[in-house]
Amino acid sequence: MAEHLIPFKGKKHSGSVNQNLLWRDDNVYLMDNHRAALWCWQQEIDLYATKHSILHIDRHTDCLGANMGKHFEAAPDLRGLSIEDYLAANVELECLNPPLFRWDNYLSIHLATFGQNVATLRSIDHGDGDDPDYALTMRPRPDELPENMLYWLRHGCPPWIVNIDLDYFFSPAASDDGSETTWLPLFS
Repeated sequence: MAEHLIPFKGKKHSGSVNQNLLWRDDNVYLMDNHRAALWCWQQEIDLYATKHSILHIDRHTDCLGANMGKHFEAAPDLRGLSIEDYLAANVELECLNPPLFRWDNYLSIHLATFGQNVATLRSIDHGDGDDPDYALTMRPRPDELPENMLYWLRHGCPPWIVNIDLDYFFSPAASDDGSETTWLPLFS
């Protein structure tokens, strides 16, 4: 049954921490900010006990490595954690208390916390962001995706988490006067 897991806040800029949309239909989640992804994965797979693989298709690596030790220590047990508590989790960094989970670090937190249960990480990205700190990372070329995706999913270690960010397929282009940004297809 399809449902909004948080009330829809409309088409607004989400930045690194706002969550304006989180919707689920069976085991498919749609969100405007990937910071909720790790919570969604735990709803479908016991990340603490189940070997799994990840196919990450995104313009960005989502593997920020800064302060990872503190983020790892601050990570709560996700089992039974509500989405509200997950989104409200913070980390202490010097004089700041920023959100623990953001669009640019949820995957690095996942690898640091559950890496022993990740059989494979295939990251098809544009190289924006820190490289994943995970020995079993494969970085196939974008042109390998169409002909190999079904093979990878059938011959990898299930269950698979397929994580797709639409920004992989588009590139921002500012208008001539810099007043507005449009998104242009990267592939034609």
